[in-house]
Amino acid sequence: MEGKIIKYYREAKKLTQKEIVQGICSITHLSKIERESTQYSSEIIYMLCERLEINMEDEIERFQQFKRKMTDLQKQIIIQDDERIEQLKKELTANSLRKVPDFQASYFLTMARYFLYKMKVTEAYYFINQLQKEVIELTSFEENSLKHQLGIYYFLTGRNKDCIRELSSIDHDSYHQNEYYYHLALAYYAANQNVQAYYYGKKAA
Repeated sequence: MEGKIIKYYREAKKLTQKEIVQGICSITHLSKIERESTQYSSEIIYMLCERLEINMEDEIERFQQFKRKMTDLQKQIIIQDDERIEQLKKELTANSLRKVPDFQASYFLTMARYFLYKMKVTEAYYFINQLQKEVIELTSFEENSLKHQLGIYYFLTGRNKDCIRELSSIDHDSYHQNEYYYHLALAYYAANQNVQAYYYGKKAA
Protein backbone atom coordinates (compact mmCIF):
# COMPACT_ATOMS: atom_id res chain seq x y z
CA MET A 1 0.00 0.00 0.00
CA GLU A 2 2.93 2.36 0.61
CA GLY A 3 3.78 2.58 -3.08
CA LYS A 4 0.17 3.37 -3.99
CA ILE A 5 0.06 6.10 -1.34
CA ILE A 6 3.30 7.65 -2.62
CA LYS A 7 1.93 7.64 -6.17
CA TYR A 8 -1.42 9.09 -5.10
CA TYR A 9 0.09 12.06 -3.28
CA ARG A 10 2.76 12.66 -5.90
CA GLU A 11 0.10 12.93 -8.59
CA ALA A 12 -2.23 14.93 -6.31
CA LYS A 13 0.57 17.48 -5.84
CA LYS A 14 1.25 17.41 -9.61
CA LEU A 15 4.86 16.33 -9.14
CA THR A 16 6.84 14.23 -11.59
CA GLN A 17 8.82 11.22 -10.46
CA LYS A 18 12.00 13.13 -11.24
CA GLU A 19 11.00 15.99 -8.95
CA ILE A 20 10.55 13.87 -5.84
CA VAL A 21 13.45 11.37 -6.22
CA GLN A 22 16.34 13.85 -6.34
CA GLY A 23 18.86 12.79 -3.72
CA ILE A 24 16.72 9.82 -2.64
CA CYS A 25 16.66 7.12 -5.31
CA SER A 26 16.45 6.59 -9.05
CA ILE A 27 13.33 7.25 -11.11
CA THR A 28 13.31 3.57 -12.07
CA HIS A 29 13.33 2.52 -8.41
CA LEU A 30 10.49 4.93 -7.56
CA SER A 31 8.49 3.62 -10.50
CA LYS A 32 8.86 0.07 -9.18
CA ILE A 33 7.94 1.20 -5.65
CA GLU A 34 4.76 2.84 -6.96
CA ARG A 35 3.87 -0.34 -8.85
CA GLU A 36 4.75 -2.43 -5.77
CA SER A 37 7.06 -4.59 -7.86
CA THR A 38 10.27 -4.26 -5.82
CA GLN A 39 11.63 -4.31 -2.30
CA TYR A 40 12.62 -1.01 -0.73
CA SER A 41 13.98 0.36 2.52
CA SER A 42 11.96 2.18 5.16
CA GLU A 43 14.48 5.03 4.89
CA ILE A 44 13.53 5.66 1.27
CA ILE A 45 9.82 5.71 2.14
CA TYR A 46 10.52 8.09 5.04
CA MET A 47 12.41 10.52 2.77
CA LEU A 48 9.74 10.36 0.06
CA CYS A 49 7.05 11.06 2.66
CA GLU A 50 9.02 14.04 3.96
CA ARG A 51 9.20 15.43 0.45
CA LEU A 52 5.47 14.88 -0.05
CA GLU A 53 4.74 16.25 3.45
CA ILE A 54 2.74 13.22 4.57
CA ASN A 55 2.87 10.74 7.46
CA MET A 56 2.78 7.19 6.08
CA GLU A 57 1.18 5.60 9.16
CA ASP A 58 -1.62 8.17 9.13
CA GLU A 59 -2.17 7.70 5.41
CA ILE A 60 -2.28 3.90 5.65
CA GLU A 61 -4.97 4.24 8.33
CA ARG A 62 -6.86 6.73 6.15
CA PHE A 63 -6.78 4.34 3.18
CA GLN A 64 -7.89 1.38 5.29
CA GLN A 65 -10.67 3.42 6.88
CA PHE A 66 -11.99 4.32 3.44
CA LYS A 67 -12.09 0.63 2.49
CA ARG A 68 -13.87 -0.22 5.75
CA LYS A 69 -16.51 2.43 5.11
CA MET A 70 -17.28 0.99 1.66
CA THR A 71 -17.71 -2.47 3.20
CA ASP A 72 -19.81 -1.03 6.00
CA LEU A 73 -22.13 0.76 3.56
CA GLN A 74 -22.80 -2.52 1.75
CA LYS A 75 -23.63 -4.18 5.08
CA GLN A 76 -25.90 -1.34 6.19
CA ILE A 77 -27.84 -1.60 2.93
CA ILE A 78 -28.54 -5.26 3.67
CA ILE A 79 -29.86 -4.48 7.15
CA GLN A 80 -31.52 -1.29 5.85
CA ASP A 81 -30.22 1.19 8.43
CA ASP A 82 -31.16 4.30 6.45
CA GLU A 83 -29.58 6.85 8.78
CA ARG A 84 -26.21 5.08 8.76
CA ILE A 85 -26.46 4.48 5.01
CA GLU A 86 -26.85 8.18 4.26
CA GLN A 87 -24.05 9.12 6.64
CA LEU A 88 -21.61 6.66 5.04
CA LYS A 89 -22.60 7.63 1.51
CA LYS A 90 -21.99 11.29 2.31
CA GLU A 91 -18.58 10.52 3.82
CA LEU A 92 -17.50 8.37 0.88
CA THR A 93 -18.53 10.83 -1.83
CA ALA A 94 -16.72 13.65 0.00
CA ASN A 95 -13.50 11.66 0.30
CA SER A 96 -10.89 12.32 -2.39
CA LEU A 97 -9.61 8.73 -2.06
CA ARG A 98 -12.55 7.61 -4.19
CA LYS A 99 -10.44 8.71 -7.17
CA VAL A 100 -7.55 6.37 -6.34
CA PRO A 101 -7.39 3.83 -9.23
CA ASP A 102 -7.23 0.84 -6.85
CA PHE A 103 -10.43 2.02 -5.14
CA GLN A 104 -12.42 2.87 -8.26
CA ALA A 105 -14.00 -0.54 -8.84
CA SER A 106 -15.00 -0.95 -5.18
CA TYR A 107 -16.30 2.61 -5.04
CA PHE A 108 -18.36 2.27 -8.23
CA LEU A 109 -19.82 -1.05 -7.03
CA THR A 110 -20.70 0.52 -3.68
CA MET A 111 -22.37 3.51 -5.32
CA ALA A 112 -24.27 1.28 -7.76
CA ARG A 113 -25.57 -0.73 -4.80
CA TYR A 114 -26.56 2.46 -2.97
CA PHE A 115 -28.57 3.85 -5.88
CA LEU A 116 -30.20 0.47 -6.56
CA TYR A 117 -31.24 0.40 -2.90
CA LYS A 118 -32.75 3.87 -3.38
CA MET A 119 -34.36 2.60 -6.61
CA LYS A 120 -32.63 5.31 -8.63
CA VAL A 121 -31.86 3.08 -11.59
CA THR A 122 -30.49 5.77 -13.90
CA GLU A 123 -27.87 6.83 -11.35
CA ALA A 124 -27.08 3.19 -10.57
CA TYR A 125 -26.60 2.31 -14.22
CA TYR A 126 -24.06 5.12 -14.61
CA PHE A 127 -21.75 3.34 -12.17
CA ILE A 128 -22.52 -0.09 -13.63
CA ASN A 129 -21.67 1.22 -17.09
CA GLN A 130 -18.35 2.61 -15.83
CA LEU A 131 -17.48 -0.81 -14.45
CA GLN A 132 -18.26 -2.52 -17.76
CA LYS A 133 -15.64 -0.48 -19.54
CA GLU A 134 -12.37 -2.29 -20.16
CA VAL A 135 -10.27 0.45 -18.54
CA ILE A 136 -11.18 -0.77 -15.04
CA GLU A 137 -9.65 -4.12 -14.15
CA LEU A 138 -11.83 -6.19 -11.82
CA THR A 139 -10.94 -8.95 -9.38
CA SER A 140 -12.97 -12.17 -9.45
CA PHE A 141 -15.00 -10.94 -6.46
CA GLU A 142 -15.65 -7.60 -8.16
CA GLU A 143 -16.72 -9.30 -11.41
CA ASN A 144 -19.32 -11.31 -9.51
CA SER A 145 -20.40 -8.27 -7.51
CA LEU A 146 -20.95 -6.46 -10.81
CA LYS A 147 -23.18 -9.33 -11.96
CA HIS A 148 -25.11 -8.97 -8.71
CA GLN A 149 -25.65 -5.24 -9.18
CA LEU A 150 -26.57 -5.74 -12.83
CA GLY A 151 -29.05 -8.44 -11.82
CA ILE A 152 -30.73 -6.07 -9.36
CA TYR A 153 -30.82 -3.40 -12.07
CA TYR A 154 -32.55 -5.79 -14.48
CA PHE A 155 -35.07 -6.78 -11.80
CA LEU A 156 -35.93 -3.17 -10.99
CA THR A 157 -36.40 -2.42 -14.70
CA GLY A 158 -38.71 -5.42 -15.22
CA ARG A 159 -36.24 -7.61 -17.11
CA ASN A 160 -36.68 -10.75 -15.01
CA LYS A 161 -35.15 -13.19 -17.51
CA ASP A 162 -32.02 -11.05 -17.81
CA CYS A 163 -31.90 -10.79 -14.02
CA ILE A 164 -32.10 -14.57 -13.62
CA ARG A 165 -29.44 -15.11 -16.29
CA GLU A 166 -27.05 -12.62 -14.69
CA LEU A 167 -27.50 -13.78 -11.10
CA SER A 168 -27.33 -17.46 -12.07
CA SER A 169 -23.89 -16.88 -13.63
CA ILE A 170 -22.37 -15.73 -10.31
CA ASP A 171 -19.57 -17.95 -9.02
CA HIS A 172 -20.46 -18.50 -5.37
CA ASP A 173 -16.96 -19.80 -4.59
CA SER A 174 -15.61 -16.33 -5.42
CA TYR A 175 -18.57 -14.34 -4.10
CA HIS A 176 -19.80 -15.45 -0.69
CA GLN A 177 -22.74 -13.07 -0.55
CA ASN A 178 -25.98 -14.98 0.00
CA GLU A 179 -27.97 -11.81 -0.62
CA TYR A 180 -27.90 -12.46 -4.36
CA TYR A 181 -29.91 -15.65 -3.74
CA TYR A 182 -32.63 -13.41 -2.31
CA HIS A 183 -32.69 -11.29 -5.47
CA LEU A 184 -32.68 -14.46 -7.57
CA ALA A 185 -35.70 -15.71 -5.61
CA LEU A 186 -37.51 -12.43 -6.24
CA ALA A 187 -36.83 -12.65 -9.98
CA TYR A 188 -38.10 -16.25 -10.18
CA TYR A 189 -41.21 -15.28 -8.18
CA ALA A 190 -41.87 -12.36 -10.52
CA ALA A 191 -41.48 -14.76 -13.45
CA ASN A 192 -44.11 -17.09 -11.86
CA GLN A 193 -41.54 -19.84 -11.26
CA ASN A 194 -42.47 -20.52 -7.66
CA VAL A 195 -40.45 -23.71 -7.13
CA GLN A 196 -37.19 -21.97 -8.04
CA ALA A 197 -38.25 -18.93 -6.03
CA TYR A 198 -38.75 -21.09 -2.94
CA TYR A 199 -35.43 -22.91 -3.50
CA TYR A 200 -33.36 -19.73 -3.70
CA GLY A 201 -35.32 -18.10 -0.93
CA LYS A 202 -34.23 -20.95 1.35
CA LYS A 203 -30.61 -20.57 0.21
CA ALA A 204 -30.71 -16.86 0.99
CA ALA A 205 -31.78 -17.47 4.60
